Amino acid sequence: MLAKRGQITTFLIVGVVLLFVTGLVIYVRNVTVKETIKPTPAGAIETAPLKNYVESCLKSVGEDAIIQVGRTGGFMEPVPLPSMTYNNTDIYYWYYINQTISPSKDVIENEISNYLRLYLEDCLADFTNFKAQGYNITTGSILPNVTIASDKVSLRLNYPVMMKRGTATAVVPDYETSVSVRLGKIIDVVEILMSSQNETPEMLCLSCLTLQAVLNNFKFENKYFDDMELIKIVDNLVTVKNQPYEFSYAVKLGPLK
Repeated sequence: MLAKRGQITTFLIVGVVLLFVTGLVIYVRNVTVKETIKPTPAGAIETAPLKNYVESCLKSVGEDAIIQVGRTGGFMEPVPLPSMTYNNTDIYYWYYINQTISPSKDVIENEISNYLRLYLEDCLADFTNFKAQGYNITTGSILPNVTIASDKVSLRLNYPVMMKRGTATAVVPDYETSVSVRLGKIIDVVEILMSSQNETPEMLCLSCLTLQAVLNNFKFENKYFDDMELIKIVDNLVTVKNQPYEFSYAVKLGPLK
């Protein structure tokens, strides 16, 4: 009889322990789920549409800026001197009478950044579509960061935009996109050509142009005006705004010896 009572007591203890452990596991699991999946507050603002909208404008205006620096030899308008004018476009001299005066990548990056600062807001159109949906929009300063790589131009933007509707608010501070264009490669190639130009300042090295065209799948076009040369690099492998990318620069030759 005592043995049976001992067995019953043991079973009761084991049952209580199992019940406690099971309850503890369920409790821990519920707490974990609540911490992992936090419910979206009622009336919360979805920021993805605004972020996509700003990045779309960033890319479009960035493409315009990249086309612009390609037309003029690396600058926004007005193009600094010395420059030559062709078809109503001022084109900067990368080589001018016995010396290389080509702009660095840093300078061209800064020119693209300045273009974004000037024209991005035109594309954003004061966020009219969002305001029509009942949002109150407040913006901060436009601070672009442009990086020219061999096969792309990266466009980063710090531009805090606060969205408010009712009692809900949200802020989108940063944006990022890129343009697939071989601008960095083009700049590197022209720098190589400038080194060759220093060796023969009184004439353009056409064989050098041909070699770089073959090595990099570029097409070169040049126009000669007395002692001035206008060179255009055409990249048929890359399109920007549905057109092959073009980069022009000028050379003023030294006097014949």
